[in-house]
Formats: sequence, C-alpha cells, structure tokens
Amino acid sequence: LDHLATETELQERISKDMLLECIENIADVMKFISIPGRRFKGPDGDNVAAVKIQAYWRRHKDRKIYLALRRQKWAAGIIAMSWLMSLKLSVIRKQLKQRRLEELEKFHELSNDLKNDWKRMKGSSHVVIHIPSLGYPESIRENLHDIPLLQNLQMARLCEIIDYLDGDKVIDSDLATCHVPDPNVDVILISPMTLSDETVDYYKKLLAVSIPNTDKKTINDRIKIIMPDALTQFKRHNMCLSTRLKYSPKAMRRLRNLTYGRSGYIVPGLISKDDLHIANQLNLPILGAEPDIAHLFSTKSGSKRIFLDANIAVPHSTCDIFTLQQLYDELTELIINHINIRRWLFKIDNEFDGRGSAYCDIAQHLKCYNWLRKEAHRYGTDWQHKWAQESARTKILSELPNILNNNCQLVNKRAYLTWEKFCRTYLSRGGVIQACPPSDSVTGVTVNVLVDPTGQVNIKSLGDQIHAESQYRMWGLSVPQSSVDPKLICDSIQRIGHCCYTKGIVGYLCIDFVTFIDGVTMEQELWAVDLKIGYSDSMAMSQLMHFMTNGKLDPLQSTFKITVPKKEDKKWRKKRINEPPVSLEEERFGVMSTKLFHSNMQIVHYGVFFQMCKAQGIGFDIKEKSGTVFTIADDIKRKNMGMLAIVDSLQGALTTFAKALHTIHQEISSPEMNGLTNFRKMYPKAIKRNFSSNNTQRSAAIDDIESILGVTIENEDEHTDSQKNTSQ
Repeated sequence: LDHLATETELQERISKDMLLECIENIADVMKFISIPGRRFKGPDGDNVAAVKIQAYWRRHKDRKIYLALRRQKWAAGIIAMSWLMSLKLSVIRKQLKQRRLEELEKFHELSNDLKNDWKRMKGSSHVVIHIPSLGYPESIRENLHDIPLLQNLQMARLCEIIDYLDGDKVIDSDLATCHVPDPNVDVILISPMTLSDETVDYYKKLLAVSIPNTDKKTINDRIKIIMPDALTQFKRHNMCLSTRLKYSPKAMRRLRNLTYGRSGYIVPGLISKDDLHIANQLNLPILGAEPDIAHLFSTKSGSKRIFLDANIAVPHSTCDIFTLQQLYDELTELIINHINIRRWLFKIDNEFDGRGSAYCDIAQHLKCYNWLRKEAHRYGTDWQHKWAQESARTKILSELPNILNNNCQLVNKRAYLTWEKFCRTYLSRGGVIQACPPSDSVTGVTVNVLVDPTGQVNIKSLGDQIHAESQYRMWGLSVPQSSVDPKLICDSIQRIGHCCYTKGIVGYLCIDFVTFIDGVTMEQELWAVDLKIGYSDSMAMSQLMHFMTNGKLDPLQSTFKITVPKKEDKKWRKKRINEPPVSLEEERFGVMSTKLFHSNMQIVHYGVFFQMCKAQGIGFDIKEKSGTVFTIADDIKRKNMGMLAIVDSLQGALTTFAKALHTIHQEISSPEMNGLTNFRKMYPKAIKRNFSSNNTQRSAAIDDIESILGVTIENEDEHTDSQKNTSQ
C-alpha cells in the first residue's frame, strides 16, 4: 500500500483494481463488493442512496429536456430549410412563369412578323428548321414505346428543300394548291435518332435525284441534319425531341450559327412550350399555333367544337365524360335517340393514332334492343319526349354496366391491356362517346392542310385510308382520294381552315373524315371525325411524292398531274438541233405508308436491301416519274421503314405497292424464320370482290389493298359498261 501511494502520489485518482492488488484475500473482498447496494450499507448509507437517486433523476429529467430541445432544434432547422427551399422554388417558379410569358410574347411578336413577311419570304432565300417533336403531355409520353422512332417517321421532311409556293390557280380565292417549285429553301432537320453515315448518304442521294444538275453540288450546303447532344442522355425520361434539343448546348450553338442573319421559320410537330424556348433562342418564328391552343383543339372534344363552329357534319357524340355514371347516362341517351347506330366508339380525349379507342356493338349485346326499336316505332314522333323514353332508359341502364365490362373491344391492346385500365384513364382524362357510321362500307379520308400566316388555306394532300391492324388505325394512304366529291370535301376543308384561323391556329393540320352511304336516305354522308394540329407522317410522305414527281395537285378535280417528256418514234423522227423537247401531262397515283414493320429487316443491311430491290425490279424511274421509293425510319433496330409507290393509275399503284410488300417478305424470310410483320406474306390477286365490313377488320395491310383493288376494278367495269350503253 505504501508502495502504491508512493507511485501514485501525483495521480488524481486511484482505480479500484489498483487497490484490490494490495489485498491478500481478494476473492473474499470481491464477493462483498459485487453485492448490489453494498455501498449503501455503511455509515450514512441512507443519505448516500438518496443523493444517488436524486442525481439519477436529475440526469434523466435533464436528458429528457435536452432530447426534446434537440428534436425541436432539428425540426426548426428542417422547417427553416423547407421554408427557404419553398421561397427559392417560389422565386424560380415566378421566374419560369415570367420567362414563359416573355417567350409567349416573343412568339406572338415573331408570328406577326412572319405574317407580314410571308409572301416576301416565300419568294426569296430562307431557311426552314424542321423539329418533328411529339410534345404530348408527360402522362402520354411515359407510356409511349420507342418515341424516337415515332418522331423519326417524318424523315421525308427533307423534301421541302424544294418548296411549293402558292400557284396561279386559286380556289374560291382562298383555297389554293401549291405547285410552283422554289429552289431557294435550305432545310435543317433535327433528328430524333442517331443516324449512320449510310442513312445520311441515302437521303442526300435521294434528294439529288430530282434536283437539277446545276444544283446537285449545293445539296450538302442546302441540307443539314443535326442530332442533339442529349439524345443519349436522360434515358429514364421519355422526353420529346424539343426538350432534348433545349438541353443540347452544342446543337443550339450550331443552329444559331446556321441561322444567324437569315430569314426563316420553324416547323414543329406537336408544338410544346420547349419549342417556344428554342424559337426565342434562335429569334425565329414558329409556323404553328401557341401550345395551349394546339393541345386544346387537338383533343377529340376540341376538334368537335371546331367542326361544329365550321358547320361541318360530325358523328352523333357527346364529350367531356369524367364519371362512370355520366358514361352510362350519356350512352343511354345516345342509344335511345339514335337507334339505328349499332356500334359506339369510346375515345380518350387526348390520345392519338387509335391508342385510346375502344368500341362496343351495343345492338348485338343489348337484350332489349329489338323491344327498343318497336317502342320507338310505336310512339312515332312522340319518342323524342322524356316520358316516352322512361321505361327504355331504365332497361338500358340496367344492362349497360355488364355489356361494357364484358364486350368492349380495345383497338390498341399494347397501350391498354384491359377495359378496366382503359376506363380508369378514360374517366381521369376525359372521354368522348362517338357513333360508328351505320354502314357496312366505310371509307376514311385524310387531308393535310397548310393554313399560312395570312389565312390562306392550302391543300397539300388528300388520300383514302388503308388499314392493317384495325379499321380505326390508319396504316397508309392512297393519293389522291377517290371516295368523295372533290368540291364537297374542298368546301368542308375551306370552312375548317378559316375557323381554325379565327381561333389563332396556323400551320399544318391533318383532318380525318369518314364517308359512307346512308341506308335510309341512300345519299353519301361525310363526317369530320378528327383534327390533329401539326405536321403529320402522311404530310411528309406527300411532300416526298411532290418532290419525286414535281407534280401538282388539283383538289377540285382530285387529280395529281405531272409533266413527262413525250415518247418519240426514233424510226421516223429526226432530232433537230436546238428543238425544244415535247412534254405531256399525265396523272399519277400514289400509295404510301410510314408503318411498314418486319422483324427480319434487322438482319439485312440497307445496302444489301436496296440491291435486292433493284434485282427484283423495285425502284424508281426518273424519266417516267413512277416506281417505288423507301424512307428509312429506324437506323438502330432496322425493323421499320416507309414506302411510296407512284404509278399512272390507282389500280396500278395499289398492285405495285402490294407486290413490293410480297417480294420484300419473300426475300428476307424463310420457312424456318418468317418473322413478325404487319403485311401478309401471300400476295392477293386483284379479283373482283365486294368491299364489306369483314374485309376492313382483317389484320393485314394487303387485305385492305386487296379489297380496294376489287372495288377499283368493279368501278372501272361499271364505268366501261355505262360508256357502252351511252354509245349504243
């Protein structure tokens, strides 16, 4: 112990282990020490215990207060940070809102300048920037597969390197067709996909075909294809092309350099607010409506309002459906008031290309349908009164829920697998109930229109629709249309175009009609069913047809005419020096589609594919201005492409198109590897056959072409017979 005291003299405290080492009976002492509460057994133990208890209690209370204070301080910090972040976000939102307003004001200012300079610009050198962007809302884009491919279907926009001015022929002083070539246009195309050198070279060679020899050297200077930096970024976000271009500083810098000090304008796809930002950065106007107006009137309900304001016939329908009970009530009213309609369509308000469409054959599944017809006949003119319809309304409402749940057919099951999923989206976004034409023979007509900034309506193309996967999804077009009286459809287009202009809508429009023979009046009806504000795929292919033939469209006659050199008899005619060439005017018909799909295409390089087509006689004759032209749509997976067949007759164009499909399938397929495709492998013979609703529902493009061929042959035979009878 003395030794311990000597060693630890300068230490402040001596540990318990050090003291125990000085004791001989450590084991006995440890027994007493280890007994709980032993320290409180000695003198003044009660006071020591009380002091210890008080110390523990004070520590517990103080720690509880400290922890509560620390939580409050942490919460105060979080609240303060959240408040600061909220203030900063509020400031940023205000700045963004102010910037959007400034961009919108700049948009209107530049649009007004474009309106004043339109005629001067179209006659002088200018640049056109094409941005084939699909600026749909995020709720739609997040469910879109291969959105870059959908945007890349419009590669034929490059053909606007030769623009078509307003010609001398004006229809009703407002409706004009464009056919005067203007070689002073430079085109800049923003590509939504990374293109290979092989693809770029193909399009440059294609464009060089129809350009005069004096201009071929400048083809590289007049065409620019720009791929944004952000194409490979933001992979988790399904952004549209305009948004990716906005976040591509190198591409924007190059665009500013190419357009600096030059007049021009931007041609968007479906315009979005990011297009306004791009236009503001480039100080160029946009040939289109402002985004909110474009999105509003591109919906099913918005387009219906346009058609009604223009006094155009539309299907029996109702819009703005947001609840299930409202769906049942409105459909019941439509069934009661239009008993002759056997099928009803359900369309999501802001969807496109048949993605948000479903249909139900109500007359087939409604048990009280025959009774309903008898009741309507029994009441006669009194059927329009509510009291006469009460019992019918009760019966229909009791059957409708079960009918819709079990018998509704979805047009595009890739977008919506079940009726329940479709119905949830339908009610959340708003929907339309629309009547299907009461006829077994229904033809769809698609018209592409340009409403220029001065209010003039220019018809770019008119075509009859070709269907493949569904009769409610357009797969291709035959141009020009031959289903409706041209004057009737031109008058409808004129009224729609003027109505759009009064609402601030300019630029490219795509209008869909359906025509059929009314079984009651036996007269042809024309219904306007859809309006898309923006540059369409069919517009791009029509521009390719104009470019390859240098032809002109006459909407009032529904003809597309070209000028070709007259074939001379070399045996009898001697060529004279400096004699001007003799030319003839001929008609041309085109069949086009941007939706060719074949999974086996990915195993064939494009060079090999074109050599194969050349060997099979699939190509384009420059002198005759007829043949087949392809557009490359998918440079990565190489499963999709577009095709245009141009011949001097509708029957010949349809046959050429179908033969090309058949040949391509045969060349790239084998019995062991047929592949997936949306055109049938068996080429149909052009046999006479009535065009019925069963034909339109078959699931291949060639089936629809076969049906149209049958109708075309029948029409030709009837025309020949009528001419013989007249001559007799």
